[in-house]
Amino acid sequence: MEVAKASSSSSGGGGGGGSSSGSSKRPYDVVSVMAGINDLGRGNKTAGAVMAALQAVLTKAIAAATTAVVVISPWANRFVARGSDNEVQRLKLLAMLKQYVAAHSNSNADSWPRLLLDDAAEGPFNFWEQPEEQRRRYQDDELHLTAEGYDFLGGHVFGMLLDSGVVAALRCGVG
Repeated sequence: MEVAKASSSSSGGGGGGGSSSGSSKRPYDVVSVMAGINDLGRGNKTAGAVMAALQAVLTKAIAAATTAVVVISPWANRFVARGSDNEVQRLKLLAMLKQYVAAHSNSNADSWPRLLLDDAAEGPFNFWEQPEEQRRRYQDDELHLTAEGYDFLGGHVFGMLLDSGVVAALRCGVG
């Protein structure tokens, strides 16, 4: 979970719509954060510990983005058994992320950047519901995404950005 580059850079892109003050000092239009699945999967961190670290990362990401911060929710993989303690911690982390994003969104409803939580872990990347063939296509080792898996996730996140109005706010001319 590293955002040091985002928080230390003061030049570059910036600007993508919205009305954030000082947007010229925000080097990225959109920042994505993958939410702690490795820490949970190893079983050496609790959801609370991962969330504390993520809050620090999200604070930096929000300061670095002009338009949106997308949190990629943690999904299960072959190292997380359905009834395991790791799965319990993953579900706790997902609930904490939902609460954090909702609280941030409610208190910053009219400002930029938007903080968004994708629902891939409960939808297209729901490991427990994926047919075996889909698991192999998206996560050939049932842990890391394949090129097709990243393409699918990217399309999913783009759809979320489109639906939330973020794409229309970007300067890139899409939308």
